[in-house]
Amino acid sequence: MRTALSASRTNRRKRHPLAAERPDREQLCDSAAAIEHQVLRHLDSYLLQLESMVRAAGGVVHRASDAAAANRIVLELVQGTGASEIIRADSALTTEIGLGDALAAAGITTCGNDLAAVDGTDPALRERLLRAEVAVTGANFIVSESGTAIIVESEGAGRRCLTLPRTLISVAGIDRIVPTWRDLEVVLELLAGGGERMPRCISTWTGVIDGDGPSEFHLVLVDNAGTRALADELVRAALRTDRHATAVPREYLRHAPGIEPHDRTAVLSLFVERSKHHGAEIHRVTADELPATVTGALIRHGAHSVVAPDGVPASWLAEWVATPGNRLVADEPELTPLELDRIDAVVTSCAAAVADSATVVLDGGSGQGRRAPTLLPDCHICVVRAEQVASAIPEVIAVLDPDRPLTWFSGQRRVVLILVEPE
Repeated sequence: MRTALSASRTNRRKRHPLAAERPDREQLCDSAAAIEHQVLRHLDSYLLQLESMVRAAGGVVHRASDAAAANRIVLELVQGTGASEIIRADSALTTEIGLGDALAAAGITTCGNDLAAVDGTDPALRERLLRAEVAVTGANFIVSESGTAIIVESEGAGRRCLTLPRTLISVAGIDRIVPTWRDLEVVLELLAGGGERMPRCISTWTGVIDGDGPSEFHLVLVDNAGTRALADELVRAALRTDRHATAVPREYLRHAPGIEPHDRTAVLSLFVERSKHHGAEIHRVTADELPATVTGALIRHGAHSVVAPDGVPASWLAEWVATPGNRLVADEPELTPLELDRIDAVVTSCAAAVADSATVVLDGGSGQGRRAPTLLPDCHICVVRAEQVASAIPEVIAVLDPDRPLTWFSGQRRVVLILVEPE
């Protein structure tokens, strides 16, 4: 966490073009520093809490004292499944410890991690990717109070890893611990980079979630010299006297800069403006206009087969279904990745949205279904109700449940957003 947040602060101070939008930038940096120091001061307690919560959620925790131990643990876990081919989403840590080389030396190959890159050009490779039983990933952050692991990315390889295979192995340094779910609002606000207000895809998972994603989860915690640093009395003394050793300050904004959170007109306009800026196709409609808008979007994207999770109102698709040749497919029993890959589109609702970053959040609730159907079809039509749009990340973090399978996305080319506003 120290490395990621320090780099983020440096980028925001010196180079980031969006830094001027945040009048609370220094407050966010102070809060991030306080989180870092809390983790260092109470690392042993947070590690015990993290392990307890991961196990309570059906996961298995492994401790690695160094790179060699981490590679050995991952290799043994992969070999224990009988797999000789996996999919992988690398992180700075997995690259640093040479995990890819260690797996390759043992005869474990990676079948690819980019569905788009193999689409249409190598059907055999794509099929192998969809059939993969094991995935190995890094983790950008881990929340100790809930046992939640988080991947932050631009392309979505991590999302595929925690959605499709049966076994998920995630490797993370103990320096990636974030104490509380609320602390994520600080972390995410500071992660803007590359001209984006937030990474395009954020995925979280807490242990094993029945009926959604892998049925087996292993978290490999790598020491990264964190506990050895704490053994240094000079470091411990500095932590005891540091001004950040108190509670995390919360003076940063909890709403989008320049917009009052109760000004719903401004919040919705910001969501539409930012969504268009990210390249999303977005429509503002009333409830009466929704079915025709869904139908029009499906026609434009050439969709003749659609999967709609339980909870999606039949009225949304009634007009489209009435057209001969169109087929509504049920995800019960659960469709395999290969079956889902043949579906043209998926229509869902959402759990929440963030205007400031043009982000939509799915949590697997009613009308959203499990992760796989929202990943594999060529087009995702997502309906957002006006009351679900918050102005900024802290407002959304407060209403999300870390135990649910959360997927945050913005600027995805294959997503059509339909914002339903009051009459």
